[in-house]
Amino acid sequence: MSELRRDLSYAMDAVNPALCLRTLIEGQISKGVSKEVIRNELESLRKGSSDLEEDVILEVLDFLDGWCNSSLHIK
Repeated sequence: MSELRRDLSYAMDAVNPALCLRTLIEGQISKGVSKEVIRNELESLRKGSSDLEEDVILEVLDFLDGWCNSSLHIK
């Protein structure tokens, strides 16, 4: 398991996992990790998730792709 995948998994246990994931992803992008790598890790995480977890992951993917309020879009 990659370090990014592990961090994404831990973020799913936060009180507000979507915003925690968003913050984590912003940090990874600022370190030079591509959106594509992050997207792939989220999709991989999604495969073993519950329905509730999948909803959170899909919401975060929307943040990544811009299908959200502009203030939440991860650029």
